[in-house]
Amino acid sequence: MSRQVVDFGTLTIASGQTTSGTLASVIGSGALVDLTIYGPAALTGTVTVQVAPNNNPVSGDWKALQSAGADVTVPAAKATTIAASFRALRLVSESSEGADRAFRVIGQIATGD
Repeated sequence: MSRQVVDFGTLTIASGQTTSGTLASVIGSGALVDLTIYGPAALTGTVTVQVAPNNNPVSGDWKALQSAGADVTVPAAKATTIAASFRALRLVSESSEGADRAFRVIGQIATGD
């Protein structure tokens, strides 16, 4: 089984908002292995990762992603890699962001060849 790197684009927290759009892990012919989220140069608040067990989550489906008992955060100007055991992902800031904040997301999928 081989792996392929896929650029999933960006998740953006708009200026004055706290929550990004959603990245649903519908990837077709491969299984998502991990994701790396690249933080923008500046952030107003601490940004945490939330995940859901389905592709079309409703409010109660979202849960804070934890690693070793702590919420996973995406710091400014750093890259954070997470294992991909979820169907949807979004980012949430503890404060309204002072400008649009774009987080590039790149993942690795396992392919069947």
